[in-house]
Amino acid sequence: MRYPRLIVLATIILILITLLIARSRPSSYVPDKLLGFNESHAQALFCRLLTINQIPKIDDVQVTVDGARRWSMKVYRANDSLSAAILRKGTWRPDLTDAIISKLQTVSKFRGADSDPAALIDIGTHLGWFTLSAAAAGFPVFSFEPLQTNEILLRTTLCDNPALAPLVAFFPHPLGASETSAIAMSPDSDLGSASMDPDALARSPDSPLALQRPQSGRLRHPVTLRRLDDIFLTHAARTPQLRTTYGLRGFAAPVGVVRIAARGSEHAVLDGAKAFIASAEVPYVYTEFVPSWVGGAVKARAYLEAWVALGYELRAAGWDGVVVEETRLAEFVDEAERRWKEDGVRGEAFLIRKRWIEEGRRKEGQEFEKAKGGWGKVRRGGLRIE
Repeated sequence: MRYPRLIVLATIILILITLLIARSRPSSYVPDKLLGFNESHAQALFCRLLTINQIPKIDDVQVTVDGARRWSMKVYRANDSLSAAILRKGTWRPDLTDAIISKLQTVSKFRGADSDPAALIDIGTHLGWFTLSAAAAGFPVFSFEPLQTNEILLRTTLCDNPALAPLVAFFPHPLGASETSAIAMSPDSDLGSASMDPDALARSPDSPLALQRPQSGRLRHPVTLRRLDDIFLTHAARTPQLRTTYGLRGFAAPVGVVRIAARGSEHAVLDGAKAFIASAEVPYVYTEFVPSWVGGAVKARAYLEAWVALGYELRAAGWDGVVVEETRLAEFVDEAERRWKEDGVRGEAFLIRKRWIEEGRRKEGQEFEKAKGGWGKVRRGGLRIE
């Protein structure tokens, strides 16, 4: 009789441990010790354990580029603006997609045949459009997305497209200025758009009142903000080459492009990434910004000034667009806020490292990343070039 009692006791303990783990709501659907540091194993484990019923109401989109099918992509069936656009058009921001891939090609070519393809760091991946586009073009990607449902959809897409999976290292962390706890939020009307609420943990996360924030979205699950400096500089050599052990076919990839879309946390992302940005000598940066999301025009201008202080040149409407001088930043920010309020269009900043331009012109000539000209006065409907 002793052994059956022990078995029953062990079973009860196992059930309690399982319930405790489930209640803790992990920040990712693969073990944390595998994330990033052996991404190929983490992704393979996810594909084996995949239960698509974890996300109701999803659709599959066949993505075509230049008339040829490239990959299939999982998206939300409803209540997500990005998914709606992809379902309707089969694409998303082709202008920006082409620009990112073009710059990755430029960096790869410039670094020479002995270098690995340039990498994209995609911060605020959402469903992974830019991540997948870069991977489909043969470039390695370091992808950061904190929302669990977005992670499931992206990882499921990678299960369906095994040729892309080895090129993507996924991190289920939001990035910030310091390592701290927060809660991920997204509105019911736009499920995949995540923002962070560090103050939510001061309330009771299990309270129905605390879980409903109509002005910002519904609180979804706890997350841990990390610093990009800690993630890369702790585990990679401090050289312009990003030497990693992240399971990406042994890539020692130069970082070609950093994309930042953090829904109001862009300034915090930069505060936690300055050492890495300087060390990796990232040539191209794309960042979204909405002044009212980051605390107003003054903070938005300070964010762009921080990039200028790191040695970057700000350009409007593309990396080959016009230069926005530091004395015109206030006007540039005001125009971004006006477009957001009147048209719902987020502000965009295209940044090029000045030393990259100088080095390129020494090797390639004066046409290397030549700007279109000076930035003129703001006119309703866009920027005028003089």
